[in-house]
Amino acid sequence: MARLARGERAASDEVFALLWPALKAFAARWLSGSAQAEDVAQQALVKVFRQAPSFDASKDALSWALEVTVWECRTERRRVARARTEGLVRAAPAGAGQTPEEELEAAELTRALGEAVAGLPQKEREEVAKVVREEAAGDAAARKRRQRALGRLKALWRALHGDA
Repeated sequence: MARLARGERAASDEVFALLWPALKAFAARWLSGSAQAEDVAQQALVKVFRQAPSFDASKDALSWALEVTVWECRTERRRVARARTEGLVRAAPAGAGQTPEEELEAAELTRALGEAVAGLPQKEREEVAKVVREEAAGDAAARKRRQRALGRLKALWRALHGDA
């Protein structure tokens, strides 16, 4: 890494060969085997190469690269959590065997669900978000709040879109 930091392009193949397996495995563990783990590791590796000139040769290169990977993993976790709470996560990615009509219908349902959730009071939106994130609550009061929030969401959905 020190050679790469000094501008030796020949060191890039060696750095890649040493870092790629470690970053990929680390991202897979951090993201619990998520399908995005490899993409996150690639993004981290790109940042490592981009920031190589600022690498301090007195520090451990692997630790430095893992630190970059941690930040990328955190960013991915936040992105996924934000998408779930906003109701934007689809069962299948766009274009994954779906016809344009199916994609449009999924987008319309996502938009309609977002509008329905937005019509709930803040506390109930938070409870719906907990359900979406699959956060299990241990106490009876939280379960009851969740049940009420989901009941109101279902009623609002039926009022806006019927039973279908």
